[in-house]
Amino acid sequence: MGNLSNAAIVARSITPRFNKKRRGEIAAARGRETRSRCSDLSFPMWAMDEPMRVQQSRDELETHFREQLDFLRASADRFDEGIESEAKRIANTLRLLLHDTKSCTSLVAQLGHSQAVFVNTLVPEPAGSLGSFSGLTGTILSPQVTKYIAHLDGIPPEFARQTVISDWWNEIIIRDGRGATFTRKEIVLHVADKDGGSHVDPKLDQDYVELSRKNSLGYFAGNRSERHPLTRPELPTLRQIAHEVLKTFVPGYAKDHSKNLGGIMVMGAAIVKGNSVPPQVHPATPRVKIGRNDKCPCGSGKKYKKCHGK
Repeated sequence: MGNLSNAAIVARSITPRFNKKRRGEIAAARGRETRSRCSDLSFPMWAMDEPMRVQQSRDELETHFREQLDFLRASADRFDEGIESEAKRIANTLRLLLHDTKSCTSLVAQLGHSQAVFVNTLVPEPAGSLGSFSGLTGTILSPQVTKYIAHLDGIPPEFARQTVISDWWNEIIIRDGRGATFTRKEIVLHVADKDGGSHVDPKLDQDYVELSRKNSLGYFAGNRSERHPLTRPELPTLRQIAHEVLKTFVPGYAKDHSKNLGGIMVMGAAIVKGNSVPPQVHPATPRVKIGRNDKCPCGSGKKYKKCHGK
């Protein structure tokens, strides 16, 4: 150090700073050169940055809303015609209308309906329930088929009520025999995000698989000698959720297929303790004792002992 002048010592001490600064200038120059090349290809300068975003007007949002309700109604009609796979489209529309994330706002929220009161057709879970329960669907027993079915407007009037959207969206609507529970939100997102709505995930959640594929509700069709499990309760559940949304936002919307089913409809079925509230049976089908030689109430024309009384 003794042989170096004070100027040399100062120059050496600032060299690293100068080099770091110079490297930054070189990098900036290269960036300008790249943007210049892009400009030569007719790319505007702002295209290199975040695209400009323009707020949609209230009228535009209202148009989107009406269109989505039209989509929902059309899918619901197709489902009722027997095309049950339409439930996947229903799930997509419900997700767009109702589901908020950190990066996306639902259409209902964008229109200021975050505190809207929704029609709620959930048949309450009976007191003392011991097993599975599905409050938005029933089962139809007919000569042709036994399956899960949406209630639509076929529920007793005392069960119809209104619920604020946040409670409605997160209310438990299914409890299976394994103790797993599902809300409207969870059913919609399982189907829309993973099971064929807008995406097919190679792996599904175990609880959802048990519900949709493996009869975790524990309901069977048939008679004492032959029976098969009922599956896919999530599809009519989605149909009933769509029914609630349409009744909430479409004045005068109504649909009731209970009088045209040609069989027995049991709604909100559940296993209960003795002396508890029994499962709800559609009022059009009175509770009567059926003799073994009486005609089967399913409408097949056969004697009860030869049909569902085996």
